[in-house]
Amino acid sequence: MYERWIQTLDPDRFALDKVQYVVNTLKESGRDFIVMVDPAVFSGTPNSSVESYETYQTGVQQDIFMKLDSGDIYEGVVWPGPTAFPDWTHPNAQQWWTQEFDRFFNNETGFDVSGIWLDMNEPANFLPYVSQAFVRKLMTQLEANIYRVSLERPVPPPRELPRIVPRELSGFPAFQSGLNISAAWNETDAETNSTMSQRSISQKMWKRQDSNETTADSDSYGGQTLADYVDPSLDNQWLYPP
Repeated sequence: MYERWIQTLDPDRFALDKVQYVVNTLKESGRDFIVMVDPAVFSGTPNSSVESYETYQTGVQQDIFMKLDSGDIYEGVVWPGPTAFPDWTHPNAQQWWTQEFDRFFNNETGFDVSGIWLDMNEPANFLPYVSQAFVRKLMTQLEANIYRVSLERPVPPPRELPRIVPRELSGFPAFQSGLNISAAWNETDAETNSTMSQRSISQKMWKRQDSNETTADSDSYGGQTLADYVDPSLDNQWLYPP
């Protein structure tokens, strides 16, 4: 997946044409390919927009995510970091979920698989200090900072750069179609697309956070950087006491 966003592929490591090649090769040898899918949907950070993330946007449009009493979407932390949770009691939820599977796991245009392992179908939440038994009562009173918890955990975890020349695997002839390294997801500029560039941005965010700098630069969001969103002063005093 791209940064553990469900219903996506990582184009730097697992571009669609390469994934289709692997799945087809496995099927030709009589094997099945099963993938695990979690319902928690990445909901965005100050430096990672979800404007073009179809699974999240269709969920918002169909109003199927769990909400606070205020009407705002409730966000927790799961594998991709900040996440929204489908409300399975919502009348539109099943239709939305089925449409997402039909779109992404299309056997002609998408990522064809033999089956699905549906994991973590409950609203599992990695936020600390929140008892699930009292989550509804507490979520408006005792909230952890989802951006800082995501960085501390860390989710998603940092990964090594992809190989420029993939290694050969027994039983899999060298991949021919397409490029060895595909263009980054939803981007066009090669320099800013590179995983190294993404890692540099992450490192700069940590440096600013450590030095308490708040100057907006190329990886800013609305005049603020991620450091402005993870300042300890924004947390409830009982979560991170002085």
